[in-house]
Amino acid sequence: MKLWTTLLLLAAAASADTVIASGILGPGIPSVAVEAELSGVVCLQLDGERGDLDLLLNGRRADGVGPDELLFGEVDGAFRTEVVWRRGAPGDYTLSALVGERLGAANDGAHLALEADQQLGLWRLPDSKHAALQLHIDGPGTRWFVLDARLDILAAPELQHCSVPLASAPTWLVLLLPEGSPAAAWDLQVQGAPLAIQDAFLAELATEPQQQAVLESFRRQPDGRAMLRYLAEYPGGYPLKLKSEAGLMIGGVERFGGYDGFRGELIVNPTKSEHVENPLELLDTVAHELLHAILDLPREADFPFATDVLDSQIDPRLRRLNGLLNKRRVRGELKTYLEQEYGDGISNPEDEYIDINAAAQRLVIKIVEAALEDTGFGYETQVFENERARESGK
Repeated sequence: MKLWTTLLLLAAAASADTVIASGILGPGIPSVAVEAELSGVVCLQLDGERGDLDLLLNGRRADGVGPDELLFGEVDGAFRTEVVWRRGAPGDYTLSALVGERLGAANDGAHLALEADQQLGLWRLPDSKHAALQLHIDGPGTRWFVLDARLDILAAPELQHCSVPLASAPTWLVLLLPEGSPAAAWDLQVQGAPLAIQDAFLAELATEPQQQAVLESFRRQPDGRAMLRYLAEYPGGYPLKLKSEAGLMIGGVERFGGYDGFRGELIVNPTKSEHVENPLELLDTVAHELLHAILDLPREADFPFATDVLDSQIDPRLRRLNGLLNKRRVRGELKTYLEQEYGDGISNPEDEYIDINAAAQRLVIKIVEAALEDTGFGYETQVFENERARESGK
């Protein structure tokens, strides 16, 4: 059984929350279809005290955000929406509509504003599959959402200051003001796409607060900033595929990480026990693999390393090894050179030499020491042992 309610509303009258239907739904009355007439971008809000209710518009189902259900759509005249009881006890419901309009583009640095008689605004965000949105909200009680092309909700942050990835384009930003609010304004920052790729990767790796702290310290360090910025501004777009792979195995050994120059893939193993036990090992691995990637790419302006920073792939004295640094296969002067300038490997120190040279290891040590001083978390990593062995002449 369906209860039909037909209301005709003017768009101008819906600048504030307008109740278009209310009542009780339950087993006896499982749904209500509501017809209304509005024009513009409409936000339908369903509040229900009890029961499990769904809000539908043109076959689309509302997203539960906080204590209510919200559904955005674009209407031009008569439209119909439906409230459906699914299960639970019978309960009261209230369906409200709020109409706004598209207010232009929200480019980086834009200053967005709603007048006192406006509660809803919609702005087009830049087209960038991997952009990150940072919105700093000034007005108390303001709600904001990121919508995709269909006006489905991609993100509904609870915080006033936060960053969310934009999953598709075109993408829209919606701002909602509480009824009776004064005029309000916001400043918008859209973070560059490559930086967002790196941020998302580092956030995926850092599952513990101490890991998050040391990687955030890395972002702030001059060396860390230079490395990340170099890749973010690399001509032609972001040059790497960044992957987190639990239990990464290469050559029959579980690895801390890896870099595949043929595929352009940088991989970090977040579940390696050393990464879990010592957050600075995770930072060490990230810096180590970024070194490989930057050294492998054709050099561009603002190359972040000194000329003596090398890895085994570009070191002219190691070219004939083709990156294979097995201790049992190296003899004579080459073995002496690897022991002095490289040292023990990280994942398999008994059988392999490390694949970045002394200058590169000193850069990693500098990065790790800075994070240790900054955060107080973790302890020295394997490259410190290699440096001490060099200093002692072993």
